Amino acid sequence: MQYIFMLFLCGISLFGYDNLRQKALSKGLRPIPKDFETLRSEVDDKYNPLSREKILLGKQLFFDKNLSRDRTIACTTCHDLKKRWS
Repeated sequence: MQYIFMLFLCGISLFGYDNLRQKALSKGLRPIPKDFETLRSEVDDKYNPLSREKILLGKQLFFDKNLSRDRTIACTTCHDLKKRWS
């Protein structure tokens, strides 16, 4: 019985994910590019060009706990890299 229940839960999870993905795509959202050059072509702006320094600053700020009120929380606290920033 537990095996059937687990299969049922897995089926719901997979269906739910696919349904959510389809909703996002229908709203015009796109997957995150897999390589830097594709990402750059999508987000770069000629009036505010992407640079190595800006990327490094963004990375530093993403992990900086000093930006929170009590200095205990960074962006990465919720947006876990191991969970693809979810």
